[in-house]
Amino acid sequence: MTRYLILPFVSAFMLGNPMAHSMGKFLPEYYKPSWYASIAQFCHTSNGVFPHINPSEYFIWLGIAQGVQKLGFNTMDLAIRYMLVGLLMNFIGGWITDFTTAYVCKQQGVTLSKEVEM
Repeated sequence: MTRYLILPFVSAFMLGNPMAHSMGKFLPEYYKPSWYASIAQFCHTSNGVFPHINPSEYFIWLGIAQGVQKLGFNTMDLAIRYMLVGLLMNFIGGWITDFTTAYVCKQQGVTLSKEVEM
């Protein structure tokens, strides 16, 4: 749970995109594909609340926010919902990628380490 919810949030908030992807270096080889799936999603879904995470996509968020404002709705409500759905999807995406990694490892006869190597 912390691999796909807390660590992506902290690394994206502190490091931004693309540097947040480098935090996967500290994970065991088995979890690196899931980490990448999780952090890549979070860097996209947090723009409304934390624009510094992925400033290159801020213009996309501003276009959506402008349409929401014209309808008379609050953009911060949308931004928070978008981020919460992003966190949920990070967890689901990371979890499914774990199953996919296990399947491919079994199919290819590859064993990836689940231990952190120092």
